[in-house]
Amino acid sequence: MTGLATAGRATVSPATITPDGVLTRLDDVLRTALAPLLPDRLERWAAGHLLWPYLGAAVLLLALVALVLGAAWGLRGTRARAGEDALVSRRAARLKALPRYASLRRRRRAVGAVTLVLALLTVGSAGWVAARPGVVETRAGETVGRDLMLCLDASRSMWNDNALVLAAVDDVLDSLRPGDRVGLTLWSGSAIRVLPLTDDLTAVRDELARAQQAFAERRYAYLAGIDPPEWVASLIGDGLVSCADSFDRLDEHRSRAILLASDNDPLGQGAYTLPEAAAVAAADDIVVYGIGAASLDRAKNADARAELASATEATGGFLAVTGPAGSTGARRTAEIVAQVDALEASRSPGLVQHVRVDVPGAGRAVAPLAALALLAVVLVGALRRAWVRSR
Repeated sequence: MTGLATAGRATVSPATITPDGVLTRLDDVLRTALAPLLPDRLERWAAGHLLWPYLGAAVLLLALVALVLGAAWGLRGTRARAGEDALVSRRAARLKALPRYASLRRRRRAVGAVTLVLALLTVGSAGWVAARPGVVETRAGETVGRDLMLCLDASRSMWNDNALVLAAVDDVLDSLRPGDRVGLTLWSGSAIRVLPLTDDLTAVRDELARAQQAFAERRYAYLAGIDPPEWVASLIGDGLVSCADSFDRLDEHRSRAILLASDNDPLGQGAYTLPEAAAVAAADDIVVYGIGAASLDRAKNADARAELASATEATGGFLAVTGPAGSTGARRTAEIVAQVDALEASRSPGLVQHVRVDVPGAGRAVAPLAALALLAVVLVGALRRAWVRSR
């Protein structure tokens, strides 16, 4: 899944030129020119709150220059017309003294003030939006996928326990999240990968049902291949290594766990001891959870239980014993599997993402509204002057 995502400034590469990249480059150029002119505190504030502070400042400055030039041009025209009127008529002074003239002058000043305010609002809000104000939000990203390999000792002494484990695992499948994968490996003298890791829950349920039925009904054909010609069985070290080797996509950040069900009663010598197999799993950051058969509660099996507990704890997991056969054993097994599921869910939370979000605030609405209002005032004034001239 995704790692820490921290929003930063866009970059421009020769191969890919985007509008954002061009504008970012332009802002960098303006920064080089304008940064020395700004107080350090103002520059730090702008860098922390605005994506393109200097581009916004440039837009604001150009708009203000255009506004000042337009106002100067308008005043020039007014003065020229006033001079021509004075030459044409000496009665201009009398006209200015009339109440009607005074009323028209007040209205013109009011319209001018409104026009100036609207122009400043348009320019200011446009510059603010162009600077792209924003904040950095901390969000929970996509959850880390979980891989769970069921690693079952398929020797005859474990058949009843395996049926309980498979039933319990089937009950927690609904808690799996998108991207979680489950697999099944059976082993005794040798290992068989019955179901590679997959996120196809339908396939998982079907295979778990077949395996559960095979253990419950003693279907030897389903287990063909786990007992080699050599008289060996329940080689837990080799079985655990085979399960650890089932994990792929080791370069991805995923939670990996093995649910190891066994009575730790090997017959014969395997390639790996249980501690060595636990070290192999731990090296790949695989946590091993052990579900021990009820026989491990017997005093004569204390050493086997201690060894299995030590191996699981070396990987960050734990060992739990199912308890006596019957409904009590089934309930205990279900509780163990549910506990493993909860632990793995807590080990794989969503990755934190730091995402920059544009927050233009009222500027996004003020800029177009002020521009429309300014345009309306200008058009109404132009239409009024045209109507007066036509009379």
